[in-house]
Amino acid sequence: MKDFDYQYQRIEKIKRMTAFLTVVIFLILGIMLYIGITYHSSKKETKKQEIAKVEKHAVKSISEDKQLKVGEESTIKEGSYVSSDEEVATIDDSGKIIAKKEGFATIVGNNKEGSDVVVVVEVKGSKKEVEPEPEQPVVTQEETNIIDNNIQIKNEEPNTNIDTPSVEENTQEANQDIAIENNVENDRTDISETEEEITEVVDKNDSQEQLNSKDTNNTETKEEKIKSQWVQKTIDDKTYWYYYDEEGKVVTGWKELVRDGVKKLYYFNDKGQMQEEKEINDNTSNKEKEETKEKEETTKKKTNSENVNKLLKAAKEVTDYVRINRFFYGNAPINPAIDHSAKLVSCDRCVGWALYKIGYTDQPKAYGLVVHESSMPTWLKRHNFTKITSYNDLKKGDIVFFDYQHDGDPDHVFIIGNKKSNGNWERYDCGSVTRIRSVQPTIEPISKANFTYAYRLPE
Repeated sequence: MKDFDYQYQRIEKIKRMTAFLTVVIFLILGIMLYIGITYHSSKKETKKQEIAKVEKHAVKSISEDKQLKVGEESTIKEGSYVSSDEEVATIDDSGKIIAKKEGFATIVGNNKEGSDVVVVVEVKGSKKEVEPEPEQPVVTQEETNIIDNNIQIKNEEPNTNIDTPSVEENTQEANQDIAIENNVENDRTDISETEEEITEVVDKNDSQEQLNSKDTNNTETKEEKIKSQWVQKTIDDKTYWYYYDEEGKVVTGWKELVRDGVKKLYYFNDKGQMQEEKEINDNTSNKEKEETKEKEETTKKKTNSENVNKLLKAAKEVTDYVRINRFFYGNAPINPAIDHSAKLVSCDRCVGWALYKIGYTDQPKAYGLVVHESSMPTWLKRHNFTKITSYNDLKKGDIVFFDYQHDGDPDHVFIIGNKKSNGNWERYDCGSVTRIRSVQPTIEPISKANFTYAYRLPE
């Protein structure tokens, strides 16, 4: 009986121990599960915060735009900065910006408060440079005597047949003439010429100052010099002819022009480079002129269509690349079209990257083209893109600008493709992380309320 009780108590004890261990095990598993869920949620939230921080940082980085004239200065908060083009504008750590020459420069860095700063500087105008005064000619005692004699003779018998030498004759020629006059001092006509020569040399400084003042005209005058004329440029060891119209814009397509006194038809590509010329004269028939005009229109449409398709292909390649390589939204320290190792892209840098791929490579290296009026729109206008101000005139391949703040300065940009039904368009847009990670083009409507304007490839 005692053995039975002992065995029973032992079994009960084992049951209680088993129940206790079971509870402990479940409690441990529950704690581990709770820790795992909490850790996963925390990690996911941290990642969201990082993405939001990158996006916030990108928007915060665009601080301001500045328009300066050559020689002008401006200041921003102290910090550590660098200029994308120190030939255009420089900056020191005190925040002092100095405009050097016409063009665009992007100032990037951090101020003392720790905020990232981006300042797009546009420099206009030309600086007057003070020319060193030319040396005064040294007049010897002998030359002075000759002048006195000349004046005396001139008072006695004026010579009305004096040939006045030009202002451009130099001092050396004057001295040579003076030496000759010493040998023929009795010749009144030669003496009078010497007098005029020395007088012109002595007064040369005043004439030189007038010439210098003509050389220091402002930018508008300089720009007028290139209007309505042929200009030859060398690009990559190749020489091209361009023609600027009365507004100072490069001519494209077929154009009837006079060159070297001969009227011809010239064809300029979309970059303004002359490609072909054709003889015409007053006997050219109306039929030939109509055929030429029709050829011009056909060529222009074909070229424009090809360029639009190239741009959309480039936009597709860029958006696919940033999606596959999981780029984030933000401002890269270097134009991503040139160096995209930072794996940051934004709406304007996406558009600039696509343009870079089809040949528009003269973009700022630091940060690239910025959406604001003083940067990308101005750059597009300078490259003969056509500005579209009507929402109803939008076409395939247009670069569309939005103004969400409605302050007159665009803050978003993208490229549109084919128009779909119900007012929807194909759209290439890297304006957020979600868009960057999506397959593009997306199909969506274009907000008429936020539409500011668009730019179209040159015809």
